[in-house]
Amino acid sequence: MFDCVRLKARLISKYCVLLTSLKNRINDLFSALLVMMLAGCGGGGGGGGASLVTYDANRLGSPHSPLIWITDSEEFNAQKGLGVVQASAAYSRGFSGRDIRTAIVDSGIDSTHEEFGQRVFAGKDWHSESQGLIDPHGHGTHVAGIAAGARDDQGVHGIAPESHIYSYRILNEYGYFGGQQGAVMVPEIIQHSNQNQVKILNNSWASTTEINDVSKAVIISALGAELGAWETAVEEGQVMVWAAGNDRDSQVSV
Repeated sequence: MFDCVRLKARLISKYCVLLTSLKNRINDLFSALLVMMLAGCGGGGGGGGASLVTYDANRLGSPHSPLIWITDSEEFNAQKGLGVVQASAAYSRGFSGRDIRTAIVDSGIDSTHEEFGQRVFAGKDWHSESQGLIDPHGHGTHVAGIAAGARDDQGVHGIAPESHIYSYRILNEYGYFGGQQGAVMVPEIIQHSNQNQVKILNNSWASTTEINDVSKAVIISALGAELGAWETAVEEGQVMVWAAGNDRDSQVSV
């Protein structure tokens, strides 16, 4: 039941966002904005650790100031989520996502996509030998674009257009675990991301089982290994972003 994970087509309305403190308080602002923006990505529908980003007006606003970029950029205004989370507060201080490492736990990422340049890094892939650098389904690439799409005067840009993305491909081309076990994948994701100092993990996927359909005891029994790994991640200071349900469900999913 819990291993049958699928993506759904419509935007989700509720998310469970767990924020943990990063050691550098200045980065809390950026990380929180990134977390909220990823949470607004639509979950199952179609989001060196966090170091201080040096202010650089030429990178952020050339040939305008950063504030002009915020108000006049067609890319910025085309992505309504940037305004919803007030990303301009971070941009005006010079934050662009540079040196921020974020994991996209999903269906992989098309690392050849022009929006990412050389900013997609190998994570793990339980369905092929690609290390997560392909995306036959497409959803993971969509989520990665919301997180880190380039500011290139094309379409929209992501909330952190200069950030680095690590791809962990847990879903196959159909959007399912495909016989793989979360009890195996999740601990490996946490270990690998910690080793690579990835501080933000986005999970825009969910199960088809609502939290109130089963007891706490059943959840702990069925998902013990996964829950233990997530708890370790939180203790290590990682920020978890979760899609809590799809299709405007009244309860979060397991």
